[in-house]
Amino acid sequence: MFGGARPRVLYLKGEGGAALGDLHRVVRRVAQDVGITLPRERFRPHVTLARFRRDMIEEEAAKLGRFMAAHGDVSLPGTRIAQMGLYGSTLHPEGAVHEMLAAYPLGG
Repeated sequence: MFGGARPRVLYLKGEGGAALGDLHRVVRRVAQDVGITLPRERFRPHVTLARFRRDMIEEEAAKLGRFMAAHGDVSLPGTRIAQMGLYGSTLHPEGAVHEMLAAYPLGG
């Protein structure tokens, strides 16, 4: 989970090895080449499974902790990724709406 003692995001950690790290560097370089400055953050490949409200009550946090203790070590088989997408998010009170803006095939 991201968020420390007040979890905000439940995610599935990705293990992409050198190929995923290389892709990350290429995306950063291309963004920089077109004038987009990205914040310097540690690269943590993941898939977001759930987001939590900032005002999660202690009982809900405890329930989430029990769930993670019982199921947090799940492991899925590896898979090849054929394309990546660039998404835009529009935030609404009910949640974000995501729209694919562009798709990029991945070779290899």
